[in-house]
Parts: sequence; structure tokens; C-alpha cells
Amino acid sequence: PVIYPNQDTVSIFQGQTITLGISETSCQGTPKWSNGSNQFSIQVNPIIDTQYTVSCILPNSCTVHPDRIFVKVLPPVPTVTSSALDSCLGNK
Repeated sequence: PVIYPNQDTVSIFQGQTITLGISETSCQGTPKWSNGSNQFSIQVNPIIDTQYTVSCILPNSCTVHPDRIFVKVLPPVPTVTSSALDSCLGNK
């Protein structure tokens, strides 16, 4: 099976969720993800860099070559706040 997004590595910010999946046409059996799921798509929100692998278990119990994707977790996006007074006075 081929994982989508179809990249070796994807990056997300800490706290974000990403959907990883395979098409039903690329797996004529049951998906088996490294996180234990057997769904065609999974939502993950790792807190550290994590590699996910999926295999396809065919009805005859054969396993189709697995695919992998690496999810790189970036630091959280900083939140910038200012008061209305600072904005009006042009202070930064």
C-alpha cells in the first residue's frame, strides 16, 4: 500500500493532528498500522517525531510490502498578543 500524503516525511506543529491513510484499491485486504489500527485512515498527533508503517494483510494471510511515513513534530507556533492600547499608540 502507498500512504498518503505521499511523502517520506511530513511536518506538523506540536498539538496538531494529521490524517494518514491508504486507498482501498492499494490494499485488497486489511490494513495493519504500526499503532495497532486496522482502518484505512488514521488520525495521529504525536508529541515527538514518529515513524508510522502500514502493511496490508490479504485474505490469504499474505502480507503486502509495507510503506512508511515519518511525522516530524515542530515546536508549537508562538502566540503573539497585544493590548488594544498598544496597537493604538503604535507600540510594539
